[in-house]
Amino acid sequence: MSFASRLLRYEENLHPLAQRSSLHLRKIPLLDETEGTACRSPFGRDRDRIIFSKSFRRLMHKTQLYLSHEGNEHKRTRLTHTIEVVQIARAVARNLAMNEELVEAIAYGHDIGHAPFGHAGERQIDLFLKGVEPFTRRIRERMGSQKRRPEDISGDFKHNYQSIRILTFLEDYHPEYEDDGFDLTVPCLEGILKHTSMESLPHVSPRRKVCNYPGMREGLFAKLDLDAAHSITIEGQIVSVADEIAQVTHDINDALRIGALSIERLCSVEGLQSILDADRMRYPASIESCRNKTQKKHAQIMSALLNYFITVTIQQFERAISDYVTSRPLEASPVKLTGWLLPSNKPQDAVFNRLKRLKKDIVLNNFLVNRMDSKGEYIIRNLFEAYLNNPRQLPDGVLDHYCRVKKIELDKPRGETTFSDWLKATTKWYEIKDPLTPTDFSEIIGFLQRETDGREFRLLHPDLIVKLLPYFAVDQDFLRAIADHIASMTDLYAQEEFHRLYS
Repeated sequence: MSFASRLLRYEENLHPLAQRSSLHLRKIPLLDETEGTACRSPFGRDRDRIIFSKSFRRLMHKTQLYLSHEGNEHKRTRLTHTIEVVQIARAVARNLAMNEELVEAIAYGHDIGHAPFGHAGERQIDLFLKGVEPFTRRIRERMGSQKRRPEDISGDFKHNYQSIRILTFLEDYHPEYEDDGFDLTVPCLEGILKHTSMESLPHVSPRRKVCNYPGMREGLFAKLDLDAAHSITIEGQIVSVADEIAQVTHDINDALRIGALSIERLCSVEGLQSILDADRMRYPASIESCRNKTQKKHAQIMSALLNYFITVTIQQFERAISDYVTSRPLEASPVKLTGWLLPSNKPQDAVFNRLKRLKKDIVLNNFLVNRMDSKGEYIIRNLFEAYLNNPRQLPDGVLDHYCRVKKIELDKPRGETTFSDWLKATTKWYEIKDPLTPTDFSEIIGFLQRETDGREFRLLHPDLIVKLLPYFAVDQDFLRAIADHIASMTDLYAQEEFHRLYS
């Protein structure tokens, strides 16, 4: 039996609403997939490309809730969180006869764009890209006006958008995929993008937040159904719910382990004891007299809760899918869902809601979490300011990327706003006190028209770099390049970079 026949046989047994790999092509077709000789399904290949990426490996040293490299080594990291989401999502997908390989691919890639220091790091980068953080003193001294133009605001920073940036062009590995990332299938990218909310600034398009290469990949983004805030596949929605379940259960588990939450307070949650009593396989009565009782109780409570929430989720998805199928004919192929199958995209369960509230009120307000948040925000804020005050401190690769983006702007068709136009408008709006001279303009444009890289950037005259600082501070592409660089760091690397710059 050929590889293609085996894949077809596997997908014949899937639910009618499940995604079929044969219906989804890549931006760059792969020879063995088009010829039917590939030994993996397209979604299986997506999964493997994500797992073997550098960005995925860095998740090992990125914070989930508590700092990933301080104190207890048993705390979850962004990588272990990802693996737990994969396992929860697979259990749900298998019971619903959905495409497990697509679910795996989405789950492995869903947090690949997370910044260091968890959501605190994400929020701090977000403040810079939204233009909320004030200009640094060195830059303020060269500007007469501090009010930003709306068109100079980069957008915002959310890890789901950043995941798409990484997977579609920031990281690549094949000579034919330059600036095309890992060339993943559309359903995989769509599920990753929409595994969490898609809130954005009203005047910034989703395309701009994901891709700062003007005019590129419009065809790809048109296929991600950006007008729909929900994932249009059941597989994508399964991962989103699995992410919710994993966060609530393992964050409470970590809080128990470090003493931020007592087991007595946890067990006082209404309805929780009933779940434990009903699952004597995972939480037997003998647990009260066993050795290492506390540790075993922590583990088995989480095991019982996970089993309960997964079971509830499967049942609720089954009902929702049945209602969906009976309410409309399945004519389109592949089917695109018209909304979330589960309201609020989480298990519809009172105990789950109470645990989520407990996590918000007690776990997230713990002093260790707040200490980590403040530390992460402080480090990232100072890294951003250091790079803005002296761009030559950025690595060559970051400057290479920035120069490529600006070079594209030089090649815009006549009639569009050019880089030169932007420089002149910026000078006037921000009342630059030491404006660029015609010679400066010629040097910058000539520099970008050549095959430039980060090393050449450092050869620009120091006085010209200083003159350009106010422009860098409001340049969407420069701010996004810094955001990409900082977001790629692990917690430890960010701290080491902070000490290299300030110690």
